Amino acid sequence: MVREAATRAERALRVVADAVAMELSVAMPRPERIALGCSRLACALPPALTDADVADLGGVARAFHTRSGREMLPAVDLLADAACRARHPAPLLLSLLEAQDPSIRTRALELMLRLARDGVLDIDVGLLSDVADTLGEVAAAEEAAPLLRAWGRLAAHARRSQNVEEVMLDLFTGPATLTVRRLAARCLDLDGALPATHLTRRVLGHGVVETLQGPPM
Repeated sequence: MVREAATRAERALRVVADAVAMELSVAMPRPERIALGCSRLACALPPALTDADVADLGGVARAFHTRSGREMLPAVDLLADAACRARHPAPLLLSLLEAQDPSIRTRALELMLRLARDGVLDIDVGLLSDVADTLGEVAAAEEAAPLLRAWGRLAAHARRSQNVEEVMLDLFTGPATLTVRRLAARCLDLDGALPATHLTRRVLGHGVVETLQGPPM
């Protein structure tokens, strides 16, 4: 009986989630239908989401890959709540990182950092690389700064460090993937100022820096 009830609940979650995803994907989404669907979906969410539950919500998250608009915000709030309840929230958050709206991508990164600090999400090398790969595809120049700063804080937390600049330099000069190194370089360039001498010495070497600086006047 318990297993049957759990199966029915899982099926109900899938049906409601599919309905919300469909409404989000139509040519002219209706805000009242989205709000109603999200309310029903919130009621169907269990206190703790399994991996199967997270997979059932995938269609809702994917709807944001090609659409944006204020009428979709209730679904963003619902997915953020679902991620906080999930045993393994990374797939849901990675999908939100592909959202068309840059504010949703930044929110997903900030939520990742919050869950990592709370001990819910383990930010390992593989996940950090997955995040970098996703951001490398979607971060346009006009809205890259908030995303890059959020990713820098996430990477620093993964390294158990408070010094984002030092972590970015370690990633840039270390054996990380090309995408991770590229994002680290972009983080270091965010302020648009010349890098500090101690940073250039770590990258180029003491001798090269001294040659570029020339003899003292």
